[in-house]
Amino acid sequence: MKKLIYITLSCSMLLSLNSCEWFNTAILGKPSKAEIARRIKVENARKDSIAKAEQVRLAQLEEERRQQEEAERIEALRNQRYHVVFGCFKVPSNAERMVSLLESNGHTPIVLNFANGFSCVSIQSFSDIHTAFNAMNSFMRTTSYCPEDVWVYDSNFGLHR
Repeated sequence: MKKLIYITLSCSMLLSLNSCEWFNTAILGKPSKAEIARRIKVENARKDSIAKAEQVRLAQLEEERRQQEEAERIEALRNQRYHVVFGCFKVPSNAERMVSLLESNGHTPIVLNFANGFSCVSIQSFSDIHTAFNAMNSFMRTTSYCPEDVWVYDSNFGLHR
């Protein structure tokens, strides 16, 4: 009977040690609470890093898509036959100043580089000559920044690159 009491007492003590962190880590090989917390923290940091990298990649893809659309739009404008030209400049910085002026007034100009080294700033392009001349006359009447020597360029002449 005494043996049974000792065995029961020993088993109950061992079972009570089961909740002890030392017993769990040293004897049973389970990770400690601090180790579990550290692993969770590392895993959360890894997930955050992956999420940030994904956001950066999505932003890069969006920027690339926007740039591609802008390049296609500009190419479509360049491929129009008639261009309303606001200025033709030998010095590239003057062409850039004209582009800045037009952009600040809400336009999306394009620069046509001519074979003779001049840069022409086109405010708008059209496929029909009548529409181009109507737009040119409208710009001359309604805008204060329109130069007096505005003209319409026919791209079929092939003067630009």
